Amino acid sequence: MVPARDHQCPVTALDLAPNSFYVRAMPRISAAAAAMPHVSPMRLAPPAELGEAERVVFRQTVAGVRPDHFLPEDIVLLASYARAACIERKAAEVVAAAPGAPTHDELAAWRDASKILLALSIRLRIGPRARDNHPRPRSFRAPAVVSYYDLAPSQRGGDDEVDEPG
Repeated sequence: MVPARDHQCPVTALDLAPNSFYVRAMPRISAAAAAMPHVSPMRLAPPAELGEAERVVFRQTVAGVRPDHFLPEDIVLLASYARAACIERKAAEVVAAAPGAPTHDELAAWRDASKILLALSIRLRIGPRARDNHPRPRSFRAPAVVSYYDLAPSQRGGDDEVDEPG
């Protein structure tokens, strides 16, 4: 059972040490700070000129990062990103639906939309590169540790063969 502390600081799993009664989290929260309601930053809303599909992309992008990641001046870039994402999706559908090989114009439209999407994602700091707070050259990164369970064959199906689709 977790020992009760004052009502201002509830005990969390991080507060507990294995061989001690409890470890107080530092710094202590004052009574005035505990009485203040916690207000999280508001997320940006899509501009009115966006279509429904673009609004969905806008909301998904904003919801996918911390609430304080985007500032109000980023709305124009976010709207452009949402438009480019919708154009890229439509172009990819056209390329995929093309009978035989897609035409040069279809591929060019998809390629251009993808390039714009990539450039805007870098400027907005979204995607895998934005998640690393301290980017380092690849030569200095520690090698990834592979777990035995990642390499071991699955025990669920009984056989170790991977079923090929089709």
